[in-house]
Amino acid sequence: MKVPIRCFYIAFDASYYQYGLALIHSIREHHADELIYVYALNCAAAVVSKLRSIRNAHVCVQILEFAGDPAAFVVCRRFVALSILMRTMGEDVSLIGLDADSLLCRSCDPIFDSLASVDLMLQLRPSKPDERKMLASTYAFRNTPATRRYLGLVVGDLLAKPHAWSDDQLFLYRRYEDEVGSGALRAGP
Repeated sequence: MKVPIRCFYIAFDASYYQYGLALIHSIREHHADELIYVYALNCAAAVVSKLRSIRNAHVCVQILEFAGDPAAFVVCRRFVALSILMRTMGEDVSLIGLDADSLLCRSCDPIFDSLASVDLMLQLRPSKPDERKMLASTYAFRNTPATRRYLGLVVGDLLAKPHAWSDDQLFLYRRYEDEVGSGALRAGP
């Protein structure tokens, strides 16, 4: 049996790079050998160099001009980059995505282990309105055809309009409801 590849995914822009570096170091405390995929937007060369010097860190850097709210752009654009990344990976990959201003306090092994029997794990907040029901700061995906389809649908929604704050949560939630409700996607706790 193939051993699954476990990795982490984080995205940030130049204003959050210090948080991103702290998160990477906290991941290293608990997962010294796991891959970390970093999607960095508009970061200076010195920051990119620092990121690339971290063992097992794979850094995708984009320098983009964008109008509007940069935070809204980053939170939405990270799922576009993630969808592309997952299409290049094998199906033996499990991935945990974290907001750049997160820190790990313990191992994520239980989350990775739980992904063995589901396509994804997302945090729902049933009492919130639709645009806030899905907490998009932490998510876990197993790279399955169902997960890639789900992300492709979310990305299609995100790219169909200018990015606004919480669009990521809104489209993650709406597509989650559709895909899990139809049985096309297996969600974990």
